[in-house]
Amino acid sequence: MKPKPHQLRAAKELVSILAVHGIAILAGEVRSGKTLSFLTAAGNNKTLIITKKGAIPGIQEAVDVLDIDAHITNYHKVDLQGLFNKRIQSLPEEEQIKVKRFFKQKNTVQKLEAYFGEVESLVEWKKIHNTKWDLIVLDEFHNYIQGIPKPSSINKSLKSITYYTPIIFSSGTPTPEGYAGIYQALRLTCKSPWVKYTNFYKWHDEY
Repeated sequence: MKPKPHQLRAAKELVSILAVHGIAILAGEVRSGKTLSFLTAAGNNKTLIITKKGAIPGIQEAVDVLDIDAHITNYHKVDLQGLFNKRIQSLPEEEQIKVKRFFKQKNTVQKLEAYFGEVESLVEWKKIHNTKWDLIVLDEFHNYIQGIPKPSSINKSLKSITYYTPIIFSSGTPTPEGYAGIYQALRLTCKSPWVKYTNFYKWHDEY
């Protein structure tokens, strides 16, 4: 497994863009070689790759062959808010009210620890959250973090992991529901050109 000339060119461009802007969007058709492009761009950086579950084996194979220092996980394993919501919804209605009232002042991690213990997703999230990453790749990001007008639970859970770290956004269809979705993706980074807009509605008033 060796990067082709077009993948090497894409990787070089990604490195240059990241050096200046701290974020880059890698858009290309399906099977055009985006994985080898972003892995080549990662180089020796300690890299976190978040993707859909079905894509992990293929990316892991490439990581092993290229000997990249990377950890790969899927979006649902870092969706703490979604996990908490599902757990709560499985409870009787009276218990739901009680739990929501009890946890009103706690953050999502505290809620999960206090009521559900060290569930698998929480262990994975802590491992990721407590690691110093040089680069984060959000693969197939259009499927998970572009919901409008409000950010998805995955988007909310990711922000504390991604906010101050360089990011490559990778997708074959980066704007499936229109360009407005890019706002929610870029809220995950302090390098967003729209960081002054605290929510989608304020951004949309101007754009």
